[in-house]
Amino acid sequence: MAAGVRALRDLRPVGRLPLTVAVGATGSFGDGAAGRGEQLAQGISHAYGRPLDEVLDIPLVGEPAAVADRLARYADVGAQHVVVGLAGDGWQDQCAALAEIRTLLRA
Repeated sequence: MAAGVRALRDLRPVGRLPLTVAVGATGSFGDGAAGRGEQLAQGISHAYGRPLDEVLDIPLVGEPAAVADRLARYADVGAQHVVVGLAGDGWQDQCAALAEIRTLLRA
């Protein structure tokens, strides 16, 4: 991804606003979320016509600390924004987990 970010920045016309790199993801956080990763990947596979084994690592799933570590790696290579769609039951608990993830990223 870092090489892609550099290439995009190189293509930006001189004098234009700075490039903003955003990551979009589907996620499920907290208890039992890790088991939902394959289900989310199946949806991605179907929607985008990609083989399941190619997209298994795309969904953000798991406990807040693990997800924060993964998102930090995106930031390390140039991502500045993250847009997350929540999947699964218990949206209030998932929002609380997402808030925890945000706090961990800002620590």
